[in-house]
Parts: sequence; structure tokens; C-alpha cells
Amino acid sequence: MLTIEGKHGIKATILADSISKAGVRFITFEIEYPRLVLAELNTHKMLSKNSFSSRAVPFNKMVQQLNGRPVRFGANQAGMQDQGEDYAKPVNVGEALGLKHDFYVSAEEAWDLAKRSSTSFAEAFYKAGYHKQIYNRLMEAQQMMKTVISATEWENFFWLRDHSAADPTLAELARVMNEARQQSTPELLDAGEWHLPYLDWFRHPENGQVFFIRNEDNTETVLTLEQAIKVSCARCAAVSYRNEGYDLEKSLEVYDRLVGDDRKHASAFEHQATPVREWGYYDGDYTTYQQNNAWNPFTWEEGITHVDRKGNLWSGNLKGFIQYRKLIPGENYEG
Repeated sequence: MLTIEGKHGIKATILADSISKAGVRFITFEIEYPRLVLAELNTHKMLSKNSFSSRAVPFNKMVQQLNGRPVRFGANQAGMQDQGEDYAKPVNVGEALGLKHDFYVSAEEAWDLAKRSSTSFAEAFYKAGYHKQIYNRLMEAQQMMKTVISATEWENFFWLRDHSAADPTLAELARVMNEARQQSTPELLDAGEWHLPYLDWFRHPENGQVFFIRNEDNTETVLTLEQAIKVSCARCAAVSYRNEGYDLEKSLEVYDRLVGDDRKHASAFEHQATPVREWGYYDGDYTTYQQNNAWNPFTWEEGITHVDRKGNLWSGNLKGFIQYRKLIPGENYEG
């Protein structure tokens, strides 16, 4: 896995980087960044995401994640951008601290004092017996997020966010992601081969892809394809708890919980995919059949959802790859 580190704990790791024979590239990152730019990140609808959840982690674990801060403390001016560099003027926090006199500190110190204050109030709620979905919200401004994020369509994100006009913190995240993308070499996948984040694999000369997981005792367990897909789904879902290291038994248990209800939690199934088969005529058991004619939906593989004006086949938000989510019955409410 390739990791690029940026400022103040921001980092991007490529978990899986695949390319189809048609030249469509599908990348999954694990990213760490201050939660303060999560809203801007979530405006990008073509990117599939599973993130650390404030509702999922207890107080003591949440406190360990409070290292988030802006990349820079810039001076005010009209508009959405600051003046482009760190601003050194001290901050008067006397009134905020309940003092009867002025008390000046640096911007970094003021940010840290705000963190201490929100943490103290959150702890009071915690000790009083309130649920973590209440008190953890008080600490989100200083929270470092972890997100697993996948897409075939990255260009618009980098065009907008790896740019001086973007929020400096989000721009730094986009920069390290883009650098990782440029340094990474995608693995060529054929139809029927799978892009599965959080799993190790190699290509057997006779049997194709072989997936395996490393156990705590440093041994390896070889997985069937079905098991491998389920483990990848479970580990992507577990990012909510900041824990991707589930073993096989735990992963299968988590997967069953995700799909075992009428209201399926299917977002974790958007990071696993296999290339769309090339258009053509194929030999069946008794006849030759046509597959993936863009203009004839009756020929489409299972999981293909639509076609664009250029004749590209899509599966959900993925172009040229069949998303595992679209192979799950009931993955979306249909009324």
C-alpha cells in the first residue's frame, strides 16, 4: 500500500488501484483528515465513502482522535478564501474563559483551549449517562476522520479541490491523494476479477486471483471469492469504528448483520467491483448470445444500471465496473 503524508496528520493510503481492459481506473483510498472539511468532501456524489462515526465510538476512543486542526489560521477578508498565509495576531480568550480581564494566546493555543472546553462538557454528559451520539458531537470540530473512499470518476474532485481556491485543509487532503494516485500503478483486472480493498491477493497462473488475510499469529488464511468479498465489505464498514482488522469469523458476522435486515446497510458494498465484460457475442450452453450492447438493456450483465450518452455502461456511480452493491437484492428501497 502506498501512503502519502501531508500537514498536521493528513494522509492518503491507496488500498486498491485497478484498471479494466477498457482503460477505466478504479481507486480506493483510506484517508485521514480533520472532520472540519467532511461536509465539503461529502458534496462529491460520485465518490463512495464510509467514515468514522461519532455515533459508533465510546468517549475514551473519541478523545484519542481529537488532533484535527486547520492547515492554516488565515486572516479574514471578504469571500470564502482567507489571505493565503498564517495570521500571527494573538486571540483574546479572556471572556471565553470567564475571566474579568484580557488573556491573549496564539491561534493554535486558542484552538487547543476550545478543544479542552468541548471535551470537558462532553465528559460531563458521558458521566451523566447520555448516549455517545449526543456528547461526541461536541468534540467533532477537533476530530480526525478516517474514511475509505472509492471512485472511477476522480477528475472533477481533483480539479476543484487540489487548488488554491479550495479550503486549505481540503486542498491539502486532495494534494496528498492526487500525489498518491500519480505514484501508484494500477493492477490490470479482467472481467470476473475483483477489486477488494483491505485484502491481500496474488494472481495464480492457473486459478486467477487468490485472496488471503493475515492472522494475528502472522499465518495466512486463503479465502474463497465469496469470503473475500464479504471480508472486504465488513472491513470497509468497520471504518465507522476505526477498526479494519477483523479476522474471517468476525468479518462474516459483520457482513451478515449488514445484509440480514430489510433495511440493508449497503454503503460498504460500493468499494468492491469487477470490470464490465466487453461487448460481444459469446458461446452459451446451447446458443451464441450477445452481451453488454450499450443500447440494448436486455443484454446487460447483472448489476449494470444505466448507460450515458457516450455509450458507457455504469453500475451505480461506477463507470465500467460492476459494483457489488448492485448485486445485492434489496440494496435500495424501491417502495
